[in-house]
Amino acid sequence: MAALESTIDELWANRESLTAADGDAVAAVADVIGLLDRGEARIAELGADGEPIVHQWLKHAVLLYFRLSKMDTIDGGVIYVNRRVGATTGAWPMVQPFGGWKKSGTTGKSGGGLYYVPQYLREQSQTIVR
Repeated sequence: MAALESTIDELWANRESLTAADGDAVAAVADVIGLLDRGEARIAELGADGEPIVHQWLKHAVLLYFRLSKMDTIDGGVIYVNRRVGATTGAWPMVQPFGGWKKSGTTGKSGGGLYYVPQYLREQSQTIVR
């Protein structure tokens, strides 16, 4: 694993010049992602003294994964989530949580807008009986 760590450190130092076409870089990062997926490595863990240990090279490998992956943009259309239904309109004006198509719903009350997530947040407590 030490050799893989030094490879990732070297790739991180030269990250600006990396592309998805760099086969060796993609393979090294894929090996690290495999270790993380199988649970053989952890980015952060508690040490013997109870203090957290962050393995920067593993964190850097995850960040390199995004740089080396081919990304595509996908048109998503209109998003409807937990939509309140009105008596005649099908949705209540100004409160429907959908984002609109081609920036038509840019009021801030759409899905993913400023008010969308906070409307579902509430404090919860759970009692564990042992």
